[in-house]
Amino acid sequence: MVPQEFSLSGHDGADRTARLHLPQDPPLATAILAGGSGLAARRILARLGAMGLAVLDLDPGPDEDPAPAGTPGCDPDRLVRAAAALTARGLPPALLIGQGRGGTGVLRAAAGIEAARAMVTISPRFAEPPRRPGSQPALLVIHAARDGTEPPAEALRLLAAAPHPRQLDMPDTADPQMDSPAAAEACAAAVARFAAAHLPLSPPAPPIGAPEGVVRVSEADPDGFLQDVSRGPFLHGLADEPPAYGGTDRGLTPYGFLAAGLGACTSMTIRMYARRKGWALDHVSVEVTHDKVHAQDFTPESRSKVDQFRRVIRLEGRLDATQRRRLMEIAEHCPVHETLAGKARILTALAE
Repeated sequence: MVPQEFSLSGHDGADRTARLHLPQDPPLATAILAGGSGLAARRILARLGAMGLAVLDLDPGPDEDPAPAGTPGCDPDRLVRAAAALTARGLPPALLIGQGRGGTGVLRAAAGIEAARAMVTISPRFAEPPRRPGSQPALLVIHAARDGTEPPAEALRLLAAAPHPRQLDMPDTADPQMDSPAAAEACAAAVARFAAAHLPLSPPAPPIGAPEGVVRVSEADPDGFLQDVSRGPFLHGLADEPPAYGGTDRGLTPYGFLAAGLGACTSMTIRMYARRKGWALDHVSVEVTHDKVHAQDFTPESRSKVDQFRRVIRLEGRLDATQRRRLMEIAEHCPVHETLAGKARILTALAE
């Protein structure tokens, strides 16, 4: 995402700077993120950006616009001003997200933000949920269980007072700040699912020369190797390395993705052929392993190695020997197999 400074006037007339993060393509929707500057907030910002959302990060901290006396949480008026400023730029905020006191501010401000279709509160204090004429914004409450098993009273009270649609998500943590990597990831994933379910996200048509769309990979942990892998607003995965190589083992390795692509393509190709033939193939599964092995023309001087993918294909159903043999032949011609066995051309350019 590309961050830009975004000036907002405070209730005292002074300017305050927020950060507007824009996706590489025209935004599919806009969100406001308030009250969080920790790991959970950073993961939420990254996940929404990968989905194609613009995100205004109010990032409460020492320079935050102070809330008026007696107002709990982030100043609701500041959130309303931020929404108006975004709308004036053609980015009406459809999603409001607040953590801690920012969550309380979101609850108080949502009634005054007409464009809001959904809101997320993370570990908020209780505030009366917004009610406005017409449809109500969907509400997601994310709250750590105090003992790791039961939802806290604040979350239950908030849900009981909120109009539908509403839901509760409880990451497996007792830390309300969601600062552990696992809790932050679960929190960000919950926000992404909620946004996909309640916002009208229409991905753009694939660009010319890329019929399957653009796969984007973005660093999620600069201290390790975790990567967000996404295509459009609805498809997301994680890539990582095992701990032995400095990673956290929270996703497939790059070679794991290659193996998954080969296995998936093999299974799909076999199914397509069997379906066209009308054969009684009940189920197909593929196991794939990868290793580096010495090339057949290996010499001690060259130390040459090649990549070896080993597939084990299981075919279940009432198939005779001829049909099974034919399906194994078809597996050799799946497109990914042919790509890996041939020579692909990789073009690389530095982004401006």
